[in-house]
Amino acid sequence: MFKNFWRLRSEFGYALRSLSDNLTRGGPLMSTANSWWVEWSLSNNFASQLLWNIRAEYFRDDLAAWGFRVSPWVSFRLANRWQFIINPFFERNVETRQYVSAVSGGREETFRNRYIFSTVDRKTLSARLRLNFALTPDLTLELYAEPFAASGRFYNFGELLRPQTDRLRYYDREGRSIIKLDESKYQVQDGQNSFTFDRPDFLIHSFRSNMVLRWEWLPGSTLFLVWQQNRFNEDNSGAVVKGRSIWDTVSEEGDHFFALKVSYWLPVN
Repeated sequence: MFKNFWRLRSEFGYALRSLSDNLTRGGPLMSTANSWWVEWSLSNNFASQLLWNIRAEYFRDDLAAWGFRVSPWVSFRLANRWQFIINPFFERNVETRQYVSAVSGGREETFRNRYIFSTVDRKTLSARLRLNFALTPDLTLELYAEPFAASGRFYNFGELLRPQTDRLRYYDREGRSIIKLDESKYQVQDGQNSFTFDRPDFLIHSFRSNMVLRWEWLPGSTLFLVWQQNRFNEDNSGAVVKGRSIWDTVSEEGDHFFALKVSYWLPVN
């Protein structure tokens, strides 16, 4: 903590190679990579009217996987009547050992199953927004909104070579081939054997919001008017998240819910 009450925090971690069945979702043991990560955060004086905090993380391992995330947070309280909080978030990860599926018909080394992995490039963009506004001491408006967009593009498909390793038999070399049958399936030709699995690419748009009008029309008696939105769309087109994706979430189709709640206080002597 500095003399002006700003606070700086840093963390560093290192994970050694180990064996785990989490990567194969309960299948044979698979070797994890040596990895390290570092995290920083900086925030200003907690007594300020304008509060802010910024947090950043970075990750890398010895299998060429890497990732970072940035998450600032800002709170405005410039008047007694209202407060506005915004918390945007951006994350990008490139994982080189992402589990995709398990299909039968594999080699003896992997117990006649094929544990399919790939490299995935994931991007996530979101924001949490809160607005609290007091029109009068008895009438308040509270708004929460969270647009969210995420995408994952999968490539370099292969299967686990043998248990207790991190090596893969890639499907695009040594006589093996992989083709996209349609927008939802891949087909692999491995010698005389062929099989299919679902295309794992995804693009998700989500928008959720709540607006609550609270009116205490008599002491102890309150009326709540609620409007809730839930918009969602998912496809496997292979499209990736871009900056404008956060605005595209608002135009997706979804559900609207309205609720009215009234409580009345009965004085009892």
